[in-house]
Amino acid sequence: MRKQLLVSMLCGVIILSSLMVPSIPRASAYSKIWTKDFVESSGKSNYTLTLTSPDVVQSNSNWTLTTKLNIDYMDRYKTFLFYSTILLTIETPDGHQVKKSLAFGHYPIGEFPERLYPGGRWGPNNVTIDLSQEGKDLNPSPGETDEAKIYITVSVAEFLFQPFRAEQLPQTTYQTFSMDAGSVQIVSQSSAESNLLPYILGAAVAVVVFAGLIVSSRFTGRKTKQTS
Repeated sequence: MRKQLLVSMLCGVIILSSLMVPSIPRASAYSKIWTKDFVESSGKSNYTLTLTSPDVVQSNSNWTLTTKLNIDYMDRYKTFLFYSTILLTIETPDGHQVKKSLAFGHYPIGEFPERLYPGGRWGPNNVTIDLSQEGKDLNPSPGETDEAKIYITVSVAEFLFQPFRAEQLPQTTYQTFSMDAGSVQIVSQSSAESNLLPYILGAAVAVVVFAGLIVSSRFTGRKTKQTS
């Protein structure tokens, strides 16, 4: 009877512990993709921007975001991309911000510009925010979790090949587009630890009950042998 009771208690603790697991913050892949068209008299161009990040980050840790810009299409006079920038702005509900930027090429165009033709790609490029240093103001208060908003601004400059123009200066375009990239949870370390505590306690109780079951089983076995 006692053995059955201990087995029932052990099963109950294991089930309870398994139910506690989903409350633990888990980081998974967070990825978004945008496409942007520019249609002008000089031609049409199309770009695809990809942003990848964990959807949950711990306070005081290194938060890495990855960007990738594809040049999908150009026609008419548009020939290649020679300059681009990506500005990432991270903002918390209390108004604190961190800005990180990436740059490809130089503007205005020089004599020997860097070039990305249609079908080319700039990236993947990593941007890391140290939440213990430059991004410390993004950290939530102990025991709390904040939703950090991500905003992206992209600029692109294209070279126009116009052989019949009399001007000697190179012809270029310059465009900018922005988007709201969603949000990522920043979890304070104390909050993560408090979420883990019930699971740890449940596991500890399960181990104690299991050890008690083994000891009780051995004691019962010895008692049976002595009686016989």
